[in-house]
Amino acid sequence: MAALISSRGQKAVVSSSVFPPNISISENFTRDQMAEAIKRTGCDAVFVIALLDVRVEEYYQPGSAYYPMSFGMYGSYYGYYNHYYPMVYSPGYYTSNRTYYIESNFYDLEQDQLLWSIQSEAYNPSSLDSWFDRYSYNLLYELKREGLIDK
Repeated sequence: MAALISSRGQKAVVSSSVFPPNISISENFTRDQMAEAIKRTGCDAVFVIALLDVRVEEYYQPGSAYYPMSFGMYGSYYGYYNHYYPMVYSPGYYTSNRTYYIESNFYDLEQDQLLWSIQSEAYNPSSLDSWFDRYSYNLLYELKREGLIDK
């Protein structure tokens, strides 16, 4: 997301360069201190993307067995019972579906106000990287369309 914002000529600061991993508001690090740290970066807005949940559902697709269809020797119906056709087996298998639940929030730092929020789902993305690239583009498109950002 930061790379996409930067490619559009806007300043973007990745939170991991400002805050340590697993940060939380506590007595040692208050909300006001967090706001001050963000303001020191020169940013006027904050975009937060959070993974809320990942659900995995597994399914079993049972196998099957069948006799191939045939009309006997040389396509004639009468030769059908004179030929032996083996049974064809298709084994069962497991499949899983992954659904990622994501929340994205856009805040104005000056007004200390949530300007925009959306919850999204990603169902079985073939690649998280390519899915997130497209998701980032769509988020910025919506923010621009609603007049919340310029580029």
